[in-house]
Amino acid sequence: MGYEHLEFTADGRRANVELARPDVMNAVNAELAIELCACLREIDRDASIDVVTLTGRGDAFCSGYDLGELEDDVDGMTYRNFSRHMDGKRALQDLSRVMRSSETIFVAVAEGYTLGIGFELSMIADICIADADATFGFPETKVGLSITNGVTNLLPRVVGPQRAKLLTLTGERISGEEAARTGLIADAVPASELEERTEAVVGAILDRAPTAISFMKELVNAGVEGEYDDSLERELNAGAELLQTEEYAEAISDFFEG
Repeated sequence: MGYEHLEFTADGRRANVELARPDVMNAVNAELAIELCACLREIDRDASIDVVTLTGRGDAFCSGYDLGELEDDVDGMTYRNFSRHMDGKRALQDLSRVMRSSETIFVAVAEGYTLGIGFELSMIADICIADADATFGFPETKVGLSITNGVTNLLPRVVGPQRAKLLTLTGERISGEEAARTGLIADAVPASELEERTEAVVGAILDRAPTAISFMKELVNAGVEGEYDDSLERELNAGAELLQTEEYAEAISDFFEG
């Protein structure tokens, strides 16, 4: 897979997708959004990849939407500009759908500015590990825009509607440490420990049975948004399927023989 605005690398069951626009702190333009969506779709079709880390080149994970994309709108919104913006927004929403529904586990690694789309990607990922001093925020309303990637669904579920409105209406910025403390991301550690912590998390996931991991992702995602009794039924069905897999037979044998 060859891309202009990102870099994809794979090694066995794991892969890395790196946003590669460091001159603009990995800000997302329409082209990057489309490339990222295409890349994640390709990963989703590759059954050999179980875990993907999402990173940003340079000193930022992702500084949000590329404001350079908006400059042409100063003289008025043209049909061409509107179409370009909407193509980018649709690509971003499609990649969100892929990340949420894929059996692959996505681990975001957030350093430096993690704003707008960057913040959204960190929340949509299955797990986000951040530098404790990283900067998170939603600056969209400053330029008259709004959140794109479905985080208006996720955010109030985590921090409540008032806190969600504070973050999105004012653009107030928080540290990686606070993002982790409030449950917006999984964990935050000092920058010097970020790589080690990420490798520990990825290694722990890869050490588990792949089918069970995929089922757990699906169950948790569905459980957040569904009814309690529905979760019980899904868990029962998943348990029945997992009991019949070769992975279970091997794992339970290794457990008791080890």
